[in-house]
Amino acid sequence: MPKKIFVSDFDATITQRDFFLLFMDRFLGEEGRRYLAAYRQENNPSYQFLNSVFAMRRITESEYRELVAAIRWDESFPDFLKLLADKGIDHLILSAGTELYIKDALALKGLPPQRIISNQGVLLDGHICLRHDTASPFFSEQYGIDKGKVIRWLRREYDKIYFAGDSLPDVSAAEEADVVFAKAALRKYYQNDTTGRIRPFTDYAEIIAAMKKEP
Repeated sequence: MPKKIFVSDFDATITQRDFFLLFMDRFLGEEGRRYLAAYRQENNPSYQFLNSVFAMRRITESEYRELVAAIRWDESFPDFLKLLADKGIDHLILSAGTELYIKDALALKGLPPQRIISNQGVLLDGHICLRHDTASPFFSEQYGIDKGKVIRWLRREYDKIYFAGDSLPDVSAAEEADVVFAKAALRKYYQNDTTGRIRPFTDYAEIIAAMKKEP
């Protein structure tokens, strides 16, 4: 039988809002909104940007845990994981954020541990810090993780690769995957696609419906 894997972005794909935006809303207020607006005028998102945001406010361990608890999930995601398990399809979370809050969020949600490829992260001296291994075969100067490189690496093991994402850091992965579920900026990027490989979605309930039809 063909071996299959579904690769999911985390922020604003599995969840409803990026973690760094939750951080800005809770701790930075108007200062954060001005900083984000100025940054977006001249730059694409980057891991340096995330570290700059997290450096703007020192937080306690308790505040960090409260922020993780405030993550709003796609409510269909647990059912999606069950469907994949029933169909014998592997799952991997691929994120340009950090596995620090992803692992903590999964545990707090009561979901089974997931295979994760993301930037390393620590809560150090009151700051969330992204760390990077420049020797990693997946390293990206811009995002820390080159998602396209990860998909190409998975190709050695899997016959079919599905991917779901929402933003420009997901484009390189979408270019390499066999079937792409796209929303928000990623959907807009592929708005003129005529191959049928790109499938717009708004939540994992729609992905579940599509995956039930997959052989």
